[in-house]
Amino acid sequence: MQASVPSFSSTTGTTRALVLAVQPQLRSDAQHHASCQELEALAKTLGFEVVEVRSQKRTSASRDTYVGAGSLKDLADFLNGPGPDASVTKTWSRSDEAPVDLVLVNDTLSPKLQRRLERALDVEVIDRSGVILEIFERRARTRQARLEVEIARLRYELPRLRDDTTKRGRQGGGGRGEQGDTIVSLGKQRIRMRITTLEAELSGLQTAGHVRKRRRQDVFQVALVGYTNAGKSSLMRGLTGNEVLVEDQLFATLDTTVRQLSPVPSPPVVVADTVGFIQDLPHELVASFRSTLDEAGDADLLLLVLDASDSVWTSHLEVTSETLAELDIDPSRIQLVFNKCDRLDDDERAALLEGHPDAVLTSAHDRDALASLRQMILDVQERGLCEELVGLPHEHGALRAEVHAKARVLSEKHDAWGSVLHVLARPEHLERWHDLLAVDLSGATEVLESSWNHGFELDAAGDLSESGLLEAKDAEGQGWVLEVLPTLERREEYRRRDRARRWLAPSLPVAVPVTHTLTSGLRAKQPIGGHVYQGDADAVLERLADVLAALWSVDASHAAYVGVESLTIEEARRTRLEELETASIALEIPDEWLARWRGWLGSKTGWPAASVVLHGAWASEQVRVDAQGAFVALDGWGDVRVGDPGDDLAEIVGWLGDADALLAALEERGAPVWEGALEHIETLRTFSCVSRAAKLLQTRSQPAKDAAQAVIDAHTGA
Repeated sequence: MQASVPSFSSTTGTTRALVLAVQPQLRSDAQHHASCQELEALAKTLGFEVVEVRSQKRTSASRDTYVGAGSLKDLADFLNGPGPDASVTKTWSRSDEAPVDLVLVNDTLSPKLQRRLERALDVEVIDRSGVILEIFERRARTRQARLEVEIARLRYELPRLRDDTTKRGRQGGGGRGEQGDTIVSLGKQRIRMRITTLEAELSGLQTAGHVRKRRRQDVFQVALVGYTNAGKSSLMRGLTGNEVLVEDQLFATLDTTVRQLSPVPSPPVVVADTVGFIQDLPHELVASFRSTLDEAGDADLLLLVLDASDSVWTSHLEVTSETLAELDIDPSRIQLVFNKCDRLDDDERAALLEGHPDAVLTSAHDRDALASLRQMILDVQERGLCEELVGLPHEHGALRAEVHAKARVLSEKHDAWGSVLHVLARPEHLERWHDLLAVDLSGATEVLESSWNHGFELDAAGDLSESGLLEAKDAEGQGWVLEVLPTLERREEYRRRDRARRWLAPSLPVAVPVTHTLTSGLRAKQPIGGHVYQGDADAVLERLADVLAALWSVDASHAAYVGVESLTIEEARRTRLEELETASIALEIPDEWLARWRGWLGSKTGWPAASVVLHGAWASEQVRVDAQGAFVALDGWGDVRVGDPGDDLAEIVGWLGDADALLAALEERGAPVWEGALEHIETLRTFSCVSRAAKLLQTRSQPAKDAAQAVIDAHTGA
């Protein structure tokens, strides 16, 4: 069987290597140079000394000789001396020390080509995959990692297994013609059996690992991903305060390390340091290390770490992003982090932020930068938390420790009944606690008792069967409205609204409602006051522009953590095109309107450049004004999303009436008003009938189809 990595060395005690590479036509000089440097660094990690790099530009690598036949002969002459017919005098003999001990090829070679190169060069040849596999074998520490690497090594060697010249022939009495199996076939059988045994053991270890991961699922998880040697382990140590292996080598760590963020926040956060990425990672390792990368797939937030001081970080970003895409990881959960920024000057930092304005610049050696990174993690975590009241009667006192351990307790009140904790917590925790503390809310008496225990006093029992709404006051005399939520789906929807409201409220210059879920089926909302908008456009225009400008300035990439829908402009265009095609097939739409809408959806001009955060519910009754008609509060938070800014503008213009004045006010505030915005808004207003009709058609009933046709007819004048 072929040896994986040679154990011999030169008389100096160091294994000397020559790097052989082919630069394909489609690979740039910078990319090729970086790839060769990477292989040199991998060789250094194994303790090899790279004495020379030979590269050849070709359309593609030769299947027979890798480099050209002439280049291969030149290399053979360099390694072994010229042949007997050569005119050049031989300068050394095989009894002398050879120039190198092995050749490292910067590609993954087929077994056949690898054997041809070894015969031609009379020296050990190792391809890029073999080098990486050897590093993984040396670096693996845990039993699971060792099993994964051994499986990868066996799969790599299986097609490369060939007869040993000292052990040719057949063994046993089986095989074709009962002549016995060849040594190669017997060796392959042993390898396959070994792989089966290892996979069975690995499956058991992975099952235990899944159990440990399930225990962490109710904790906010951050995964450090990125190119190898980008400084992930250094950041891990800086964020968690734990001593983890930090070396200036490729693949210094292979095993996933999980530690708590330090100082430990409430609720807690865990950070996982995953295996580094690299170009041309062997397929055997991509498959076998899937469990290591699963930490990234399970994480709430992925920090994609790049070495900002590396001149080829853009190619590292490309490799990492492609691998994450193969793992089907939601890009909205990925945060770009440039590490080692202490090595950059001010101009280089500014250039990074100009190209990637949402990126975080940090350094594992800068305490202030690490503190900012930690705060960013906590800010993202908080967007997924819900703010609610948890009432703990004395008989459930044991639950108090769990609430304090898994939630951030904002305040706590005690009385003879028990305690009411005002908390920020993950939705799944809150749902579990409310289920454990569930009470019967089938009648007014039960609602009265539950409300009283949570610090609310009902003004009147009311008739729950008709409205499900009751007026109440808290201990400070503030008015509230209580609502019974009979289903889990309804509670989850209100929690999503509450997260969206908490996310956006700090950015808005108007008031928003305050809400709390009291039990698994009871919600309290504090009215926002003011009067419903009555049609004084001049009084509300300026504040409307303030609110819209504030919404548009919110970082829309955080929408995923809040749980709201997010569409790019292109996705919004495709959605509307699908709505139009659905409606045009089932309904009669006048040709002139159909042509107008198709032309608008097919045009690349007149559309906004980027999506923004939308309130999504701009009916006039959601806008509250004071006695002078000024806009003071905003309600209706069920349709918050990220999408086409024209959606909000079209709805507002529907009752405000003055699109020109609104766009002018937005431009004064520096909001991104695009060329063609006015026409876009007007087209959206007419297209709204298509969207409504498409929704009606989803029920697939004749009455719904008739209603959809009526909507189209009313707006097109048919």
